[in-house]
Amino acid sequence: MKMLSHVAVYNDVLVVTDPTEDLKKFVEKELTYVDKSKQYQLRRMGRNIWQRNSPVYAQLQREVKGQLYQVVGDKLTVSSSFYELLKDKFNTPMVTDFRCAGGTKVVLPWVNRPYDLRDYQEEAVDLMMHHYRGLINLATGLGKTLIATHFIQRYKRKALVVCPSESVAKQFYKQFVECFGKNKVGFYGSRCGHPRRNPSHTRDYVLRYRPGTCEDRKDIWTYSY
Repeated sequence: MKMLSHVAVYNDVLVVTDPTEDLKKFVEKELTYVDKSKQYQLRRMGRNIWQRNSPVYAQLQREVKGQLYQVVGDKLTVSSSFYELLKDKFNTPMVTDFRCAGGTKVVLPWVNRPYDLRDYQEEAVDLMMHHYRGLINLATGLGKTLIATHFIQRYKRKALVVCPSESVAKQFYKQFVECFGKNKVGFYGSRCGHPRRNPSHTRDYVLRYRPGTCEDRKDIWTYSY
């Protein structure tokens, strides 16, 4: 009799005990990658005989390929974000779901209520409320900021919004301040330092944040990078 896998999904990881060979092959195929930047570095350094024999070159060779899973004994562990990708590959209908909403609930009353949502925007917020992870893909001008604003107000937990540019971050910041009030919103971007040039600065800033004083009472942080 073929042994069934045991699947447990947590907030951060998905653990499969006794995974099937088909699942292992699928994970090996889909969740391995080649780091293109390291691959480029290897090609560039490979043209120079001195660099080709350097410890840095050897390290890049070891790191150029990676995997997004781990196999230890009879357990296969991946990020729980891959649950939807893998769930059809499990050979058991029994999945133990230990996921739960994290964080402390906060009160976010409207200071100024924004526009009501259109049907497709309401559908997006509803999907976000009932799924732990996901991707909302909308074209420019279809109301991503408005969707995020309504979602944060309904979810009632501290939120971190990461934006690809300072202009987009400021758009979110302006909307959140208008809707929730300035003492509920924080901003960190190029005016406070450049995270790309000093990643430890950003990490240190996040870890040192503690709610308490009036200045620190920020329930929504908007970051640009």
